[in-house]
Amino acid sequence: MYQRQARETARLEATLLAGLADFHGREPLRPGLPRAALRGLLPDNVPREAADLAMERLEAAGQIVSEKDLVRERAHRARLGDEDEAAARQLVAEAERCGLEPPSPKDWAAQFGLAPDHLRDLLAHLERQGELVRAPGDLWFSRAAVEGLREKVNAHFEHAEELDTQTYKALIGTSRRTAMPLMELLDEMHVTRRSGEVRIARGGRSQD
Repeated sequence: MYQRQARETARLEATLLAGLADFHGREPLRPGLPRAALRGLLPDNVPREAADLAMERLEAAGQIVSEKDLVRERAHRARLGDEDEAAARQLVAEAERCGLEPPSPKDWAAQFGLAPDHLRDLLAHLERQGELVRAPGDLWFSRAAVEGLREKVNAHFEHAEELDTQTYKALIGTSRRTAMPLMELLDEMHVTRRSGEVRIARGGRSQD
């Protein structure tokens, strides 16, 4: 009985490893496969508990690594081929040139002749590398542009307790299309927080 269970678990582990290797081969830019998707590679009649046990054993053996909800082979690192590396450099250069007024992903895809899904893989990779920053509204900014805005906002709070919306927009110096997402982004980055109709420095005293 025990030997049969051990053989079945080993079979499940081999299926999971083969599926993960196939995924990395097809999607080298992706950091990992969602756990639920990896579990879905097993036959429908495999109990969830058995699938989870197989993954736990693989992780304990150091063959796979879980990062949040993603699973990858231990040796896997997202990598760029020559063409993708060239496209990534173009994206970063364009983001730096555009500053706080970047194109939409749709416009970027058309500009560089990239399939929308592939563009998003490249953008996500550059975000993980710390070269681009994603803001609400599906906008992608260069790290330098966002850091420059952070410095402006921090400088404002050196002589003021509040930052109203109109002053904030003037400080950003962009259209509403990017100004509002940037305000939300700095909230997410814990630089500012909303207090009624104004924003205050994170850690500042609310006037509510």
